[in-house]
Amino acid sequence: MADATQPQIDLRPLGLGELLDRTFTLYRSHFWLFCGVMAFPQAIRAAIDLFAARAFAGMPLIGPKAPTDPKQILEAFQATAGRSVLLSFVALFIYGMAIGATTFCISDVYRRRASSIRSVYQQVSRRIGAMIGLFVMLMIVGLAIYATVVFVTVFVAVLAGRGIAVVSPAVAGIVMVLSIFAGFGAATWLLMRFAVSLPVLLVEDTGVIESMARSGRLTAGNRGRVFLAVVVTWLIVLGVTAVFTMLPTILTIVSVVQTGAVPLWAVASNAILGAIAGMITGPFLAITLSVLYFDLRIRKEAFDLEALMAPVAPEIPPAPLAS
Repeated sequence: MADATQPQIDLRPLGLGELLDRTFTLYRSHFWLFCGVMAFPQAIRAAIDLFAARAFAGMPLIGPKAPTDPKQILEAFQATAGRSVLLSFVALFIYGMAIGATTFCISDVYRRRASSIRSVYQQVSRRIGAMIGLFVMLMIVGLAIYATVVFVTVFVAVLAGRGIAVVSPAVAGIVMVLSIFAGFGAATWLLMRFAVSLPVLLVEDTGVIESMARSGRLTAGNRGRVFLAVVVTWLIVLGVTAVFTMLPTILTIVSVVQTGAVPLWAVASNAILGAIAGMITGPFLAITLSVLYFDLRIRKEAFDLEALMAPVAPEIPPAPLAS
């Protein structure tokens, strides 16, 4: 599926509301392209969910027929655990490629180039090694930030809670819970320094460390706006996913209460509807981060003038497949 040559979009600095509106406008106008990019990883995800759950489908979980020997449950888990973990890594790899392909879709829009599912996957395949390196580095940095910030926050919250507990144990508990949430929020805000690392890596063809450093320079002074945009996008994705999976989840709970077991149809419906929800919502965050990247370049590097002076790039036909 290919889009026609991209219409020129309004290149100017955007406020938070305008940025989110731009995200949804691009999503609506290229809906089938984005869904097509996300279709394969979500199909793999659904297959893995079905494979992982087949050992437990139909097994009584509550009631007199439920297994009481932990060894029986462990054996059921071991029947699929190893291969499920391996397949999950494969699915994560493919999903990472889809996120990169979505980023190239937005780059093609801003550079007024024609785009297709095949062409964006071919572009991202040339940078797959660098993408893996970036994801690993971001995971390491993210774990370090969360471990440090959340540990410090919990430590302080425990000390404060002991003092407040003398007056009111309930208030102490609330303070501790709010402190933990604040710690997660603070760690997430610190990670916004690297929010546009992937667009930098792919669009500018830079290295892993250089991409992370350049993301820090681009987001400096704008991390609050980046944080709010990411949080709003995440809440929208969470809400849409809940709409798709709410009914089968409720029916599954009812079935477990009535029969004591998870029926196969419940596993299948959750996997399929979850994959459909992922196909629809999967591009959102990548689109938001890509729009943020170009917005930051417009604000700091006059990318709007650069793009206006550049000639419209002709459509590049995809390379022929090796026979």
